Amino acid sequence: MSLLSILFFSTLTGLLIPQKIFSIIDESFDSKPKILLSSNFMYQKKIGKSLGEKYLPVIKAKGGGGTSIDYRGYDINKLDEYIDPGPYANSYFINGCDGGNIAPKSMKCSSTLPAWQNKNYSIKNLLDRNPTSAWVEGVKGYGQGEWFEIYCNNLNTIYNGYQSSPANWINNSRVKRFKIYIDGRPLCYLDLTDEMGEQNFELPFDIKWDKGHLFRFEIVEVYPGEKWDDVCISEIGVQGCCVEGNQNILLGDGLMQPLKFAANSTISVFDSITNPTLKQSEILKKTKRTHFTLINISTSNGSISVTPEHKLILKDYGSISLMKLREILNCNTYEELIKHNLQVYVYKDGKTLYIPLINIMIEKGVFETFSIRQTKTGKYFIINGFVQETDSE
Repeated sequence: MSLLSILFFSTLTGLLIPQKIFSIIDESFDSKPKILLSSNFMYQKKIGKSLGEKYLPVIKAKGGGGTSIDYRGYDINKLDEYIDPGPYANSYFINGCDGGNIAPKSMKCSSTLPAWQNKNYSIKNLLDRNPTSAWVEGVKGYGQGEWFEIYCNNLNTIYNGYQSSPANWINNSRVKRFKIYIDGRPLCYLDLTDEMGEQNFELPFDIKWDKGHLFRFEIVEVYPGEKWDDVCISEIGVQGCCVEGNQNILLGDGLMQPLKFAANSTISVFDSITNPTLKQSEILKKTKRTHFTLINISTSNGSISVTPEHKLILKDYGSISLMKLREILNCNTYEELIKHNLQVYVYKDGKTLYIPLINIMIEKGVFETFSIRQTKTGKYFIINGFVQETDSE
């Protein structure tokens, strides 16, 4: 019997379904990328509503494979400027890369550990772009049931534990599982890995560029600290604006190279759409992220896979993300955008021009994605023939 048949039968009969069934859904993110419909979000919401909170989807965050980072070796105020400094490995701390039009705001929390020796553990530390500070719950024991709330359009990045130093991280407790609420309604469970550094995840709801939500993160399970039961989270946020790493960027010598290998490459750039004269430039800032949903768009000139928040240059709309355009055109799905006769800016046969989009598909999987945030000169560059704009703030 298929999974859908089991779900339908159990809903009618009231039978309980083992939690393992839902781990099968989650484990699909670890397999090779595959094409799914965007209605998957609606399906996940129906699961939670029809079967009750016990069978909410379990989302598994993806980290760096056990990375231990000592931020004390870096200038905290310049974390966004690093490109290849050891443990960052092409990444950067939370900065840049818009994830929507509503900046995250810390709202309130159930408790806070009192300040000690000029250090505070406020909920504001969750959004201060400083991994060495943290929100710490303030009740006796391991904090199960304690929570904090963030208002924004989406969240997909978290730094687990107190990351001021490797010693403080291991001595204090970390979150193993959160229960996530959206606007007061249970949404899913989120399982975190037990490691320093950044973790990425994708919450199962339909993200809108201009629509904010109140997210509550409630502690369910913890990784106990070696000395203290205080449970800590250093940072949370949202990141977007990325291109899948196997897409080819046009180098300065006219050859192509996968974006993931182009950390210190010289690439072809130009200054403006009105003056598309190619010249060579170095990459000054490039970032790396893990994403779980991409949009693949195709033209007669080729295709490119990008995050929904990533900006493309479209005729009559300028530089705009498909997430934002979907709201402007009032489309229920990204696939519906194809009905609006969109034209995208490309580089073809030595010149730039607008050509029609012919297909849009949703891709699901675990994707290593990259953004070029700054080049030494020029503002525009070319990936898979599509003209791209640097993602600087």
